[in-house]
Amino acid sequence: MKKSFYIFRLLLCSICLLCTISCGKYLEEKADYSVSVAETLNDLRALLDNEGDLNRNLPGLLETGTDDYYVSADQYGIVPPYLQEIYIWSADLNATDLASWITPYKAIMMANAVLNALEKVPNTNPQLYQELYGEAHFIRGYQLFLLAQIFCQPYNSLTANQELGLPLKFEADLAEKIQRSNLNDTYQQIIDDLKKAADNLDNRSKFISRPSKAAAFMALARTYLAMGDYLSAESFTDKALRITDDLLDYKTVAAESAQPFNTKNPELIYYAETGQSYQLIYPDYSFISNDLYAMYDALDLRKSLFFSVNSSNQISFRGYYANTAVSYFGGFATPELYLTKAECLTRRGAIEEAANYLDQLLSNRWKDKSYGIQLESNKQKLLTLILDERRKEMLMRGVRWMDIRRLNALDNRGIVLKRDLLVNGEMKLFVLPPNDPRFCLPIPQEVILQSQIPQNLR
Repeated sequence: MKKSFYIFRLLLCSICLLCTISCGKYLEEKADYSVSVAETLNDLRALLDNEGDLNRNLPGLLETGTDDYYVSADQYGIVPPYLQEIYIWSADLNATDLASWITPYKAIMMANAVLNALEKVPNTNPQLYQELYGEAHFIRGYQLFLLAQIFCQPYNSLTANQELGLPLKFEADLAEKIQRSNLNDTYQQIIDDLKKAADNLDNRSKFISRPSKAAAFMALARTYLAMGDYLSAESFTDKALRITDDLLDYKTVAAESAQPFNTKNPELIYYAETGQSYQLIYPDYSFISNDLYAMYDALDLRKSLFFSVNSSNQISFRGYYANTAVSYFGGFATPELYLTKAECLTRRGAIEEAANYLDQLLSNRWKDKSYGIQLESNKQKLLTLILDERRKEMLMRGVRWMDIRRLNALDNRGIVLKRDLLVNGEMKLFVLPPNDPRFCLPIPQEVILQSQIPQNLR
């Protein structure tokens, strides 16, 4: 037993060398220290309470490719070259941010370390043991899902067995040789992990920085939505709604506040944010698309709470559900449940019920009921309305890139991304057409050189 603990200590020390250790408290007052010795369940509890690596380090590349924002030519000129190429969806891009690959795999390694250790440490508290087992599976499953949205092609059941997936790591062995699975196996692993999490976690967690059954159900709903399995997405949405359906009435939110939202928001189910602010989406230098801003009605409270307009009529985003103004919210909140439910209902023809879910959300977002949802006999019109509301509601929450990919790949919606940019005194148009291979970013070159795994095509 002592030998196994000695090996585990060495492993944890290796993980700590990879990780940025959090020294302070964050969302709530709870133990938050890095691991040095893991001989008890409480030691493993401390590892999964490392918010710096598990809650504040989601990959920021999920937002950089979207059409929701733009940067000025001056700002474009000072960001690193790889971000310039990401911004214009360059086919020549051969270097991406290493952190967006490494940090999710750090979290996966930590989850694997806990799962490996649970086989060895004394089970002195069965409830805590089950909680840790569920949390570790949630972390591994959710981080794999995020990686798949960046470094894999969109899921299509007809081609998933032939498409490249992610390296699937189950051991906390830093020297383990990795290879890419196929895309179907990647998604099946995500689902398996999240289902194990849901089976072992309490409905709600004591701290929103810890996963819960509601969060696992939401992660499963989002995963099935990305896969185009709308019946399963609706089923897990219903499971989450039975646990919580709280909505924040935006009429009660102070519009004069620099950051209108905080972590006391009753809509929050699981808190996570990006660890990298990225100059491309930093609010002082990036601005919201004028076309997107125009989609918000004057009576829509999100228009004043989400945005500020400067003297040059440039629109900045300020409606972060993250506890910071430089990182986007990457966790789960209840509005997504209403939008997913409405979308799934519409897809199976339950028009009136779908409109009711949308009405419940919008009644908490508008000054009055003047939004007047019209029941469309053509379900495609209602679906378009719901998808527009999804875009407006979940702005800067790491889902727009996923939505564009799935809607183009599975619905043939033909969403074309465009950017105008002044380059060397000449205005140029950059275009990313539907289902282009560039919707999948290249794996960092450092990873390719070290592991020899196949690179994504551009």
